[in-house]
Amino acid sequence: MNRIIIILVLVFLLVSIVEGQEMRKWRNANDKWTGMDKAGHFVGSATLYMGLRSIGINDIDSVALTVIGGIIWEVKDALIPYEKVGWWGGDGFSWRDIVWDIGGVLFIKGLIWVMEVI
Repeated sequence: MNRIIIILVLVFLLVSIVEGQEMRKWRNANDKWTGMDKAGHFVGSATLYMGLRSIGINDIDSVALTVIGGIIWEVKDALIPYEKVGWWGGDGFSWRDIVWDIGGVLFIKGLIWVMEVI
C-alpha cells in the first residue's frame, strides 16, 4: 500500500509542477450537494473500493486508498483549473465530493455485509 500512496503523491506533485506557477492557486468549489459530479464520486469510489478488494488488497487498505485517492483528486481540482486545461482540471476543492466518495465506500461495504448475512 505504501508504494501506491507514494506513486499517487508523486504523480500529483509532478502534474502540479509541470502545469506552472499560476495553476497552483488554491480554489474552493462553489458546488451543491447533488448532481452528476456527486453521482460520479459515489459510484467511482464504490467501484475503486471493489476493484482494490478484487485484486487482494485488504479492507482497511482499500478504504484508505479510496479515500486518499479522493482527497488527492480534490487537491488537484483546487490547484489545476479546468478553464486552462479542460476536463483534467477542476473547479476547486470540494468537501462535498469527499463526503460522496466516503458515502460510496460505505454503501458498497454495507451492501456486501447485507449479502453476506443473507
